[in-house]
Amino acid sequence: MAILDSSVIIELLRGNEKIIREVEKLNERLNTTLINFYEVVRGVKGKKREKVINFFKEMDLYPLDLEASMRAIRIYDELKSKGAMINELDILIASISMVRNEILITLDQDFKQISYLKLRILEK
Repeated sequence: MAILDSSVIIELLRGNEKIIREVEKLNERLNTTLINFYEVVRGVKGKKREKVINFFKEMDLYPLDLEASMRAIRIYDELKSKGAMINELDILIASISMVRNEILITLDQDFKQISYLKLRILEK
């Protein structure tokens, strides 16, 4: 199984053929997090919002639980000590991926800063 990051979800919703092909090649059950749901849906207004919400209904939406929160704290401390801080929502998303032992599919190079994260970075 794999977790889709917001950057990939946005490109799928835009109909980016290259990203669609790359995701289809994964041949994985695709899921995401409630954090990604929030990031994507908050940016959509009007009638398009319902279409976007329906897109998410095809996936499991993983919450931020205590185990993932504790992992996020460790990631935060590690990044801060290295002077390599990234977006805090990305830290939460990565921590959920890690505790679920799933690969994170993204377009965002910043995730490379996180040690031990199973990661697949797609090219736009």
